[in-house]
Amino acid sequence: MNTLRLLVIHLSTLTLLGMLPSVASAGICSSPYIVQVSGPAKIVIEPSVGVGEVLWTGSSPTAAGTGNCAGGYFTMTGEGTNRPLGNKLYETGIEGIAYRVKFTDRFSCTTDWWPSSCTSTWAPAMGSNVLTLELVKTGPITGGGVMSGRFARWVVGSEEYANYFWGASVTIEMGKPTCIAAAPPIPVALGSIPRSQFSGVGSISEAQPFNITLTCSGVGEGMKTAVSVTLTDQTKPANRSNKLTLTSQSTAQGVGIQVLKDGKPVKYGADSAEAGNTNQWLAGNTANGVFDIPLTARYIQTKEKIIAGTADGRATFTMSYE
Repeated sequence: MNTLRLLVIHLSTLTLLGMLPSVASAGICSSPYIVQVSGPAKIVIEPSVGVGEVLWTGSSPTAAGTGNCAGGYFTMTGEGTNRPLGNKLYETGIEGIAYRVKFTDRFSCTTDWWPSSCTSTWAPAMGSNVLTLELVKTGPITGGGVMSGRFARWVVGSEEYANYFWGASVTIEMGKPTCIAAAPPIPVALGSIPRSQFSGVGSISEAQPFNITLTCSGVGEGMKTAVSVTLTDQTKPANRSNKLTLTSQSTAQGVGIQVLKDGKPVKYGADSAEAGNTNQWLAGNTANGVFDIPLTARYIQTKEKIIAGTADGRATFTMSYE
């Protein structure tokens, strides 16, 4: 029965491993099969997940490679070729990341994570299977890396029956960090200010504190990411000054609004996350979790004459990460 064709080679994987049984000590193979496995050029992972959680899963079919092995009744074992870590995990060579592999198509005699064995009558040829690979977090991940070369094999006893290689290197990268505002929009109450508090153009009211609160993720463990911010004048997007334009619904005249970072007025820029955006400023460095950006806001007299009324402004903020 042509079981070998069905069980041994449709190894399909999108990850790196070392698992391939070897042929028995009876000299089954004059040359073990060599199978090239196609994986993705790049895998982007989320390093902030918990230890033991899956970072990535992929499956890929493989075609029979070159080699010459006899058929017969024997036990073949699939295994990774990198250093085993226990729990059917193998080293990837990238700190904090291990892999595991198995067959998942209906023709396979085993769909357990490797090492896993099958005893059957094998035809003298390689068949096809679907190989599934997972990357699992085993500890802190501080950077990415590359998977290449042999990662798995079939063995019979101590003899190699087939070896599985990455057809091309697979690059593993950490996902870009992201921060989400906890509760937009952010109201800032400046209160009712009597005209008598202003003494001329450039005079200011008392500054009122507020925070932009972010929840950040995707930062490598033990690392921090720099968060830069651009404030944009929603009423007048082309504004590049440090005075926020009053909304069209405002009835007051002769005043503007300033937002201050570390006591210094912030200038406004375009709504863009591009690094180096005009009037972009560094908010600070953060790890995963809650990140508060403390700011203050105040009124500033912009004209000789002030007309009392409502004075509201709207600004948006855009973040950039490094």
